[in-house]
Amino acid sequence: MNRSPRVVLQVCVLCRESAYTQVKQFADGVVVGRCVRCGLLYTPLRHPEPEGLLTRNDVNDLKVLSRPIIDGVKQHYRSQNFAEYLVRIEKHAPGRRLLDVGCAQGFFLATARERGFEVVGLEPSQPVALFAREVLGLTVLEGRLCDVDLGERQWDVVTFTDSLEYLPDPLEGLRKIVAHLAPRGIVFLKVPNGDYFLLRHTIEQRLGRGVGLDEAFGPSRRVVHYTGLTLDKLVELGGLKRLDWGVCRPIHSPPWVQWTGLALEMQPPAFSGWSLRVARRAQHALSRAEMMFFRGRNHFAQALFLVAARAE
Repeated sequence: MNRSPRVVLQVCVLCRESAYTQVKQFADGVVVGRCVRCGLLYTPLRHPEPEGLLTRNDVNDLKVLSRPIIDGVKQHYRSQNFAEYLVRIEKHAPGRRLLDVGCAQGFFLATARERGFEVVGLEPSQPVALFAREVLGLTVLEGRLCDVDLGERQWDVVTFTDSLEYLPDPLEGLRKIVAHLAPRGIVFLKVPNGDYFLLRHTIEQRLGRGVGLDEAFGPSRRVVHYTGLTLDKLVELGGLKRLDWGVCRPIHSPPWVQWTGLALEMQPPAFSGWSLRVARRAQHALSRAEMMFFRGRNHFAQALFLVAARAE
């Protein structure tokens, strides 16, 4: 049985409205709701420490779990996704200085470094940041975005790859980043798609069972579930203008937890989960077709990306 994490009450992070309609409640007490004023999907009752995702593993555990990737025997299961993000970034970036906010173990940063970027990470988890520094040789600033002193540094690219949705105050975070963008610098945001999770949750309620490896809207530590419309609104309020947006290829999460009980990040054997991969690819094709006709919303893409620059 899951214990309640002593959920914290919060208002809508976009319009500061307190009224919401409940969409879902997790077993740990976290509630997903929709703001009655602006329509944002967020957690009015949220986890008290949403950014502390990987603190249960120490650095030695991470080294053992990641050994096949470190030794070059296996690729990271998101390696193709990382390459896709960097292709999007290179279309707009004015230079090669890159900061990744919420860099986790640093595998995305290592990929960017291989492509010629001068990289720095920012990570709130001490053992995870230590892993990135000791094992991958990365420069990583330790702490939460709202607390870390960025000094006079400037970056051509600032990325949030599956981290923006955990920030308790994303507007404060984006405004802080805007002040550290180089001339014509860009912000790259990659987030799970709230419209997809809303559709999936509705289907699961009607079927009376789950339809994926994980739980709709999970994990419960996410603070916001962005859609194309609300992500647009966030960057506008944060002092940015959109340059590009779209859907991301699906992440083929490996079934290691189901097989071994361990959260391994290396690619699984090619034969594993083939039916789920086929289904995800078909769903991605539907999302691309939907994007051609409906620019503001997308119900089939698991994730969205948006590239923005400082508003003039």
